[in-house]
Amino acid sequence: MLFDFPFLALFTLLSSALATSGSCASLNWEPCANGSPETELNLSFECSNFIVPLDYLDTSSNKTITLQVTRVAAVKESQGSIFINFGGPGFATRDDLIYSAEELMVITGGNYDLIGLDPRGVANNSPFKCYSDAERLETIPRLRLNDAWGVNDKVALARMWASVGNVANDCVDTTENALEMGALVGTGYTARDMMRLNDVLNGPDALLNYYGVSYGTVLGATTAALFPERMGRVLLSSNVNLAEWYEGYDLAWWSDADKAVFDFFDRCVGAGPDLCALAGRNETAYALDAKMYKLMDELRLDPIPVGDALVLDSSALKMAFRGILMGNQPWPMFAIVLNELFKSPAERDIQTVSAIWQVLSSANEIIGNLQDQSMFGIYCGDKAARAASFEDIFAVTEQLVDISKALGEVANNLVYLCARWPYHAKGAYDGGWSDVIETANPILFTGSRYDHVTPLGNAYNSSRIFTGSTVLSHNGIGHGVTTHPSLCTAKAMRAYFQNGTLPAEDLDCTADFDAFDTTKTWRDSYLPELSLKQHG
Repeated sequence: MLFDFPFLALFTLLSSALATSGSCASLNWEPCANGSPETELNLSFECSNFIVPLDYLDTSSNKTITLQVTRVAAVKESQGSIFINFGGPGFATRDDLIYSAEELMVITGGNYDLIGLDPRGVANNSPFKCYSDAERLETIPRLRLNDAWGVNDKVALARMWASVGNVANDCVDTTENALEMGALVGTGYTARDMMRLNDVLNGPDALLNYYGVSYGTVLGATTAALFPERMGRVLLSSNVNLAEWYEGYDLAWWSDADKAVFDFFDRCVGAGPDLCALAGRNETAYALDAKMYKLMDELRLDPIPVGDALVLDSSALKMAFRGILMGNQPWPMFAIVLNELFKSPAERDIQTVSAIWQVLSSANEIIGNLQDQSMFGIYCGDKAARAASFEDIFAVTEQLVDISKALGEVANNLVYLCARWPYHAKGAYDGGWSDVIETANPILFTGSRYDHVTPLGNAYNSSRIFTGSTVLSHNGIGHGVTTHPSLCTAKAMRAYFQNGTLPAEDLDCTADFDAFDTTKTWRDSYLPELSLKQHG
């Protein structure tokens, strides 16, 4: 994919102040330091800070941490707040909220303030760090921990196992930050931070309204499990398997990956050569899919230099596929690259491959990059699973490849690191994810049919945990249902936030345009039917 507090007299005084302070008076809202974009709805963006306990379970401590908060004011009379989390973990919410605010305001109906709380340990919120200086951090790429080694690369995987041991040890020995924060940046504490802020913004014991995507579904479900009686309208999209997140190795992430890869080729053939360079006169999706696996095998033993110290090998191709399947914008360029690579070496236009590959490499951040310290601090700390030996963890690699031939290997770096992680997050939900949880209001789960990292089946698994919930199936590509917009999906989401209306259990919404048509945006899908412009 990706990822603080109190005490006694001070804690009691702070809790009392928060409980009686009412709405936004407790936060000092100011224009965001980096400015605000111009929007058709003339949205108002404000930023503030919020102080919470460093360690909720250490009642002898009075240490606190300051979290950044962003608010996008409702364009109609406000009915309260919706908290937003776009995923990660380890990502700040502020920039993504500002970028996506207009679309989210349209989807939610315009009468909620949109709230982004940057999670603890992330960005400027006392970021979790194993390495205190950039020079030491830059040693990680030299370890090749982001390579997608497979079951046929056992020597390389054994080296990876040893190398992540060095990283884990550094997180104990190198910085005081990691020692203090290692157990305090978990999802359970971030859930408590969010509920505390909800009390301040909306009043003591107010119900929480929430929209979470990807890791945001872990945060949302964890919050719902810890505070079921406080749940208002909670929409969780692109769901993570909760039991595997906390107790396993996230094998379920990849159960639809090969299907999503095939779908890329199927949509290419359907789009035709004007939109997809691979779509020849007699090409089929099955033939293109087979060529791709053959290419992966060839590049493993015969990689291609593509300039600027970049090498296009099997690992790089798999990492690129994981990146481009997140959303459709790079699809036409990626198809051009594959079209060249499917040719014989003598026929390939390597200049074209090199030029596009360098753009794709810089544009697609690799999910699971082990230089992202906040991400693995949160992700690994949440997990209970550890491995005693390389042979134990190699068995997980074999399982991953069995689940997804195309992408199973790209998860090895995080799987291996977390199996040696020295910290366990405090404050996690300990009720188990096989129990049934009844929330004050039913949760709406959504997912895309061709999501390669959070398969739709995860939404159904989570729905079985939370009574009264339902699943909205989105027939589209990418990670997150808004990646491939559908008016049908957007209308169902708005109805839920406006009235608490759950869609029919058999509702299956289809995306409104071809995935290879990158000229279309959410505006072409949602407007004018869901327009709020008259209120701007």
